[in-house]
Amino acid sequence: MRRAEGKRGQGPFSAAPWAGKRALTPFSLNGGMLSAAGLAQMQLAIDRIAREFDELAKRDAALPLTERHGCGAVFAIRPWEFSVFAGLRRKP
Repeated sequence: MRRAEGKRGQGPFSAAPWAGKRALTPFSLNGGMLSAAGLAQMQLAIDRIAREFDELAKRDAALPLTERHGCGAVFAIRPWEFSVFAGLRRKP
């Protein structure tokens, strides 16, 4: 599904509310500065949790529809800097 939906699913998924009756986990955006080793460790963790999500979906596919809920999850890390901090960066 990851490849099939790609960018086409990003907009609707991101636009949906992160709170409400069906929200299981509130949206969490973490920021920080990581080394190359830290980034590599995070990528491994993301790969692991994405595989676990896929495995659970396959396992639960055997359950009746009445016992399953459509859901999506985002597991990602990318270079990013909060704009407020960009102007505070020390000049070399």
